[in-house]
Amino acid sequence: MDGRVKHGKCHTREYKIWEGIKKRCYSPTCKIYSYYGGRGITMCEEWHNDFMAFYNDMGTRPSPKHSLDRIDNDKGYCKENCRWVTKEVQANNTRTNVFIEYKGKRQTLAQWSKELGIPMQTFHNRIKNGLPMERVMYPGKLHKYLVLPED
Repeated sequence: MDGRVKHGKCHTREYKIWEGIKKRCYSPTCKIYSYYGGRGITMCEEWHNDFMAFYNDMGTRPSPKHSLDRIDNDKGYCKENCRWVTKEVQANNTRTNVFIEYKGKRQTLAQWSKELGIPMQTFHNRIKNGLPMERVMYPGKLHKYLVLPED
Protein backbone atom coordinates (compact mmCIF):
# COMPACT_ATOMS: atom_id res chain seq x y z
CA MET A 1 0.00 0.00 0.00
CA ASP A 2 1.32 3.47 -0.89
CA GLY A 3 -0.01 5.26 2.22
CA ARG A 4 -2.60 7.36 0.39
CA VAL A 5 -6.17 7.27 1.64
CA LYS A 6 -8.55 5.74 -0.88
CA HIS A 7 -12.06 7.18 -0.85
CA GLY A 8 -13.11 6.67 -4.46
CA LYS A 9 -14.20 10.30 -4.79
CA CYS A 10 -11.25 11.88 -6.59
CA HIS A 11 -13.29 12.27 -9.78
CA THR A 12 -16.34 13.82 -8.14
CA ARG A 13 -17.38 17.45 -8.41
CA GLU A 14 -17.04 17.81 -4.63
CA TYR A 15 -13.40 16.73 -4.83
CA LYS A 16 -12.72 19.24 -7.62
CA ILE A 17 -14.34 21.98 -5.51
CA TRP A 18 -12.17 21.03 -2.52
CA GLU A 19 -9.06 21.14 -4.73
CA GLY A 20 -10.12 24.54 -6.09
CA ILE A 21 -10.47 25.96 -2.59
CA LYS A 22 -6.97 24.79 -1.69
CA LYS A 23 -5.58 26.29 -4.88
CA ARG A 24 -7.27 29.68 -4.34
CA CYS A 25 -6.14 29.82 -0.71
CA TYR A 26 -2.60 28.44 -0.89
CA SER A 27 -1.19 28.73 -4.40
CA PRO A 28 0.23 32.20 -5.21
CA THR A 29 0.38 31.19 -8.90
CA CYS A 30 -3.42 30.81 -9.00
CA LYS A 31 -4.98 33.69 -11.01
CA ILE A 32 -7.43 34.55 -8.22
CA TYR A 33 -5.14 33.91 -5.26
CA SER A 34 -5.08 37.64 -4.42
CA TYR A 35 -8.84 37.53 -3.71
CA TYR A 36 -8.48 34.55 -1.37
CA GLY A 37 -5.15 33.48 0.13
CA GLY A 38 -3.67 36.86 -0.73
CA ARG A 39 -6.13 38.55 1.61
CA GLY A 40 -5.92 35.95 4.35
CA ILE A 41 -8.70 33.52 3.39
CA THR A 42 -7.74 29.99 4.44
CA MET A 43 -9.26 26.56 4.79
CA CYS A 44 -9.74 25.09 8.26
CA GLU A 45 -7.07 22.62 9.30
CA GLU A 46 -9.50 19.68 9.35
CA TRP A 47 -10.36 20.18 5.68
CA HIS A 48 -6.95 21.25 4.43
CA ASN A 49 -5.36 17.83 4.59
CA ASP A 50 -8.45 15.62 4.50
CA PHE A 51 -10.97 15.64 1.68
CA MET A 52 -13.22 13.21 3.58
CA ALA A 53 -13.46 15.65 6.51
CA PHE A 54 -14.67 18.28 4.02
CA TYR A 55 -17.07 15.81 2.41
CA ASN A 56 -18.43 14.56 5.73
CA ASP A 57 -19.14 18.16 6.82
CA MET A 58 -20.58 19.47 3.55
CA GLY A 59 -21.98 16.33 1.92
CA THR A 60 -22.85 15.94 -1.72
CA ARG A 61 -23.83 19.14 -3.44
CA PRO A 62 -27.63 19.22 -3.79
CA SER A 63 -27.64 19.74 -7.58
CA PRO A 64 -25.37 20.79 -10.44
CA LYS A 65 -26.76 24.32 -9.95
CA HIS A 66 -25.22 24.56 -6.45
CA SER A 67 -21.76 25.79 -5.52
CA LEU A 68 -19.95 26.28 -2.24
CA ASP A 69 -20.46 29.70 -0.66
CA ARG A 70 -18.81 31.35 2.32
CA ILE A 71 -21.48 32.98 4.47
CA ASP A 72 -19.06 35.66 5.68
CA ASN A 73 -16.72 36.59 2.83
CA ASP A 74 -14.08 37.87 5.23
CA LYS A 75 -13.75 34.47 6.92
CA GLY A 76 -12.26 31.25 5.64
CA TYR A 77 -13.59 27.91 4.54
CA CYS A 78 -14.94 25.81 7.42
CA LYS A 79 -18.15 23.95 8.25
CA GLU A 80 -19.65 26.89 10.16
CA ASN A 81 -18.99 29.37 7.34
CA CYS A 82 -19.86 27.32 4.25
CA ARG A 83 -23.05 26.21 2.56
CA TRP A 84 -24.25 24.90 -0.80
CA VAL A 85 -26.19 27.62 -2.67
CA THR A 86 -27.44 28.51 -6.13
CA LYS A 87 -25.70 31.10 -8.31
CA GLU A 88 -28.36 33.68 -7.48
CA VAL A 89 -27.81 33.33 -3.74
CA GLN A 90 -24.06 33.41 -4.19
CA ALA A 91 -24.22 36.48 -6.43
CA ASN A 92 -26.03 38.32 -3.63
CA ASN A 93 -23.28 37.43 -1.18
CA THR A 94 -20.15 39.09 -2.55
CA ARG A 95 -17.87 41.76 -1.12
CA THR A 96 -18.65 44.07 -4.02
CA ASN A 97 -22.44 44.13 -3.64
CA VAL A 98 -24.22 47.39 -3.03
CA PHE A 99 -26.80 47.07 -0.25
CA ILE A 100 -29.79 49.38 0.01
CA GLU A 101 -31.98 49.67 3.06
CA TYR A 102 -35.47 50.96 2.52
CA LYS A 103 -38.22 50.99 5.15
CA GLY A 104 -36.29 48.53 7.33
CA LYS A 105 -35.59 46.02 4.55
CA ARG A 106 -31.96 45.52 3.46
CA GLN A 107 -31.24 43.94 0.09
CA THR A 108 -28.71 44.13 -2.70
CA LEU A 109 -29.32 46.33 -5.68
CA ALA A 110 -29.99 43.17 -7.74
CA GLN A 111 -32.56 41.88 -5.21
CA TRP A 112 -34.45 45.19 -5.17
CA SER A 113 -34.32 45.33 -8.96
CA LYS A 114 -35.82 41.85 -9.25
CA GLU A 115 -38.45 42.45 -6.56
CA LEU A 116 -39.65 45.74 -8.06
CA GLY A 117 -39.31 44.74 -11.71
CA ILE A 118 -36.97 47.64 -12.45
CA PRO A 119 -33.95 47.00 -14.70
CA MET A 120 -30.81 47.14 -12.60
CA GLN A 121 -29.21 49.89 -14.69
CA THR A 122 -32.34 52.06 -14.39
CA PHE A 123 -32.40 51.48 -10.65
CA HIS A 124 -28.70 52.34 -10.38
CA ASN A 125 -29.12 55.50 -12.49
CA ARG A 126 -31.99 56.75 -10.32
CA ILE A 127 -29.80 56.44 -7.23
CA LYS A 128 -26.79 57.98 -8.99
CA ASN A 129 -28.93 60.93 -10.11
CA GLY A 130 -29.86 61.66 -6.50
CA LEU A 131 -33.54 60.87 -6.61
CA PRO A 132 -35.22 60.48 -3.21
CA MET A 133 -35.50 56.78 -2.26
CA GLU A 134 -39.30 56.91 -2.51
CA ARG A 135 -38.93 57.85 -6.19
CA VAL A 136 -36.13 55.35 -6.78
CA MET A 137 -38.34 52.54 -5.52
CA TYR A 138 -41.68 53.72 -6.80
CA PRO A 139 -41.17 56.25 -9.60
CA GLY A 140 -44.78 57.45 -9.99
CA LYS A 141 -44.49 60.98 -11.44
CA LEU A 142 -40.75 60.80 -11.91
CA HIS A 143 -40.62 63.77 -14.31
CA LYS A 144 -40.93 66.38 -11.55
CA TYR A 145 -37.63 65.15 -10.05
CA LEU A 146 -35.59 65.23 -13.23
CA VAL A 147 -33.29 68.18 -13.75
CA LEU A 148 -33.25 69.12 -17.41
CA PRO A 149 -30.15 70.78 -18.86
CA GLU A 150 -30.42 74.48 -19.55
CA ASP A 151 -30.33 75.65 -23.19
